[in-house]
Amino acid sequence: MSVLAPANNAIAEEIPFDESMEPEPVNFAVVNGSNGVPQEALRRCAAGEITPESALSQLLSRAPAEHDIDNALGAAIWDALESRQSSSVGRLADLQKLWNRRRLHCKLDSL
Repeated sequence: MSVLAPANNAIAEEIPFDESMEPEPVNFAVVNGSNGVPQEALRRCAAGEITPESALSQLLSRAPAEHDIDNALGAAIWDALESRQSSSVGRLADLQKLWNRRRLHCKLDSL
């Protein structure tokens, strides 16, 4: 298989694509800024083993502070993007949406 890439504005050349190359799995144990956040919940959510709702519940019950969840989730999404794991990115993005919605509701309730 090859991928076409533009060269000299409108001319395309073929670039070989190695199908045997697999993206590296995200190592959630070393996600920067995630001290105290249960990495297993992020890993399992990214892998599709648990739902984003279950992952959020685990994060909320075990993370020391909200900013720890923010940092760990942001770093996990970034690592999945860098590793080109689109399905993991999608599941983690769903988790991020739930997290953002929860924080918004908490802020509105406190007004």
